[in-house]
Amino acid sequence: MDIPARFEEIRDRVERATDRAGREASSVTLVAVTKTRSVEEMTAAIVAGVTDVGENKVQEAETKKPVLEAPAKWHLIGHLQKNKAKKAVELFDVIHTVDSAAIGQRIDRFAAEQDKVQPVLVQVDLAGEETKHGLPEKDLVPTLETLSECSNLRVDGLMVLPPYLDDPEEVRPYFQRLRKLADDARERELVGNELSMGMSHDFEVAIEEGSTIVRVGTAIFGPRNKLSFPVPPLPLVGEGPERSEGGEGATAQLGGAPVRASLGMRHPPHPRPSPPEGERESWCDELCSSSFS
Repeated sequence: MDIPARFEEIRDRVERATDRAGREASSVTLVAVTKTRSVEEMTAAIVAGVTDVGENKVQEAETKKPVLEAPAKWHLIGHLQKNKAKKAVELFDVIHTVDSAAIGQRIDRFAAEQDKVQPVLVQVDLAGEETKHGLPEKDLVPTLETLSECSNLRVDGLMVLPPYLDDPEEVRPYFQRLRKLADDARERELVGNELSMGMSHDFEVAIEEGSTIVRVGTAIFGPRNKLSFPVPPLPLVGEGPERSEGGEGATAQLGGAPVRASLGMRHPPHPRPSPPEGERESWCDELCSSSFS
């Protein structure tokens, strides 16, 4: 199945989910997650009807955006480091991953310098997973109160990355909890109406629980098999006979691009975790959404 066909299928599933929830399909924004996807793939998706794209890394968006001729609204859905905040404000229409008052205030300052009001979402950590970022629930209201004082930052809503669970129904309580937190914050006039929750394997449950933004990657583009953007070579480190096995000319293949091995490594790296059998696509979406920017 090609990108247009996959996208049409996802739109149909969104419409059915909104019907079950008694909502209009237009109440849900479908963000196509384009991490590691080529500009050609992104263009095909936009031609098929995608209006919003989501990137995990600031530097990847910085590479793609100038050469993507098709118009789109850009969302940052990966963790934002402080030293990337200025560039993120330049590149993205919406930032989903504000997880502290400090990063929000930094965004506010750079937005003021660029004479814009930056829409953001506050990411809430509801599961306490060490591999993911997010604001602890107990800190949500104080942080929102601090951010409400920012003149060039607008908190449009909340975002969550729940644990990956085989059965999407088991994720439902996390979506319900985020909606309750958003309702409470809205009563205090601290957030807008947006709820960014739901990915390829659970977006229908998320919509039933009130999601207004779903982030879908592999269900539109297919499985990620190889990185499709250039990867710079790793720096060489170490001197003399104690260099790691392989020597100065050692290379490894990463997404088809040769990458030189680090010579200072005396032990092999720990293996990366493997996705559950048959769940690579959704697992990649979730893992990628928690990566650094």
